[in-house]
Amino acid sequence: MARPTDPARRTNAGTLLAVSVLLAIAILRGFYAFIQAGRLSPLPHALPVTPHDQPELWAQIQAAAEVTGQRPPDELYLVAEANAWVAEQSRLLGLLPGRRRMLLGLPMLDGLTVPQLRAVLAHEFGHYANLDTRLGAMRGQEALLHTVEVFAQGSTSLHHTIGNPYVGYARMFLEDHVALSM
Repeated sequence: MARPTDPARRTNAGTLLAVSVLLAIAILRGFYAFIQAGRLSPLPHALPVTPHDQPELWAQIQAAAEVTGQRPPDELYLVAEANAWVAEQSRLLGLLPGRRRMLLGLPMLDGLTVPQLRAVLAHEFGHYANLDTRLGAMRGQEALLHTVEVFAQGSTSLHHTIGNPYVGYARMFLEDHVALSM
């Protein structure tokens, strides 16, 4: 003989299912945003430099790659900032290496001697060697900010609820990142 189902129990199960589905959607959306942030985007304000354009600079990059035991970047760009950084579009959540990019700031390059340039390049190749460019923290600010934006644009309060701890982490990461880069 079948037992009658308690309406309150059925309502609780339905609520639990609805919350679980919304939670899964929010998490998957954040995960998708994280994956999308890992893609190397076009650099409209950067000047691409090929080995043909600047053979001496590329020779220094190749030498730094060999000394550090790393493969050289696939792309080199000059930018207007006084900074240098690297990125990598890895595959399978950072388990497999991907296309590498190096950006060098013209104001920085202008003030460097060749030995200083070698030190900067060795530092940047250290990021590749330590796999800093392979996971979420790799693209640091860009990936973090993109994921935070996706959570902020969420259409439900659940997106904001799930996103708030991530936003807290992002603030902490960015404060540390800015303090370390000074």
